[in-house]
Amino acid sequence: MFDSFYPYLLKSKRKGEHDETVHLFSFTTKKQRQIIVEMYEHSAHPVVIIKFFDKAHRLSKKRFSLMSSSEEAPKIIRTAIQVMVDFYKLNPYRTFAFAGAPDADGNLNNNKRFRVYKGVMNRLFSDLEFEHLQMQERSLYILLNRNYCHEKPEVVTEIFNLIATCYPDEWGPSSP
Repeated sequence: MFDSFYPYLLKSKRKGEHDETVHLFSFTTKKQRQIIVEMYEHSAHPVVIIKFFDKAHRLSKKRFSLMSSSEEAPKIIRTAIQVMVDFYKLNPYRTFAFAGAPDADGNLNNNKRFRVYKGVMNRLFSDLEFEHLQMQERSLYILLNRNYCHEKPEVVTEIFNLIATCYPDEWGPSSP
C-alpha cells in the first residue's frame, strides 16, 4: 500500500493571494477521476503547502474534505506525495506542510486523514532529513527540513505563524 502512484502533469503556475506561487498538477485515476494537486510555495521561507482534491468537487467549499473511495485513496495520496518528492528534488531546502481537512462532521482534531498522512510520512521520510512536527488538534503535519532549519530555531515559530496567517480558517490560529 502507498507504493505506487499515477503519472502526473504540471498544468499551470499562478500567484496566490498571499504572494505565494501556486503550482497546479493533475492526474487521472484508474476510475477516470481527475485529481488536482495544489502546491503553495511561499517565498518568506522555503515552505510548500500541499492540498489535493477531485476536480469534480473544485467548486465546493468542502472539496478538501470530501472522501474518495477507499480502494483509490492510497494511490491518490501516494501520487500527491510523489509530486512533493519531485518538488523537493528541485530544492532540497524546502519544508512541507499539509493537514487532514475537517471530516464530514467538521472534526479537525486528529482526524482520519491526519492519522493516515502521519503514518505514511513516518514511513516515507527519514528523521535524518526532516523533523516531523504535528499539531493533532489542527490535524496539521509539517516535514521541517533539517538542511534549512538546522541552526535556525526561530524558523519553526515563523513557519507556524505563516501558516496560521495564510490559512486561518483551516490551520490557525494555534501555536507550535
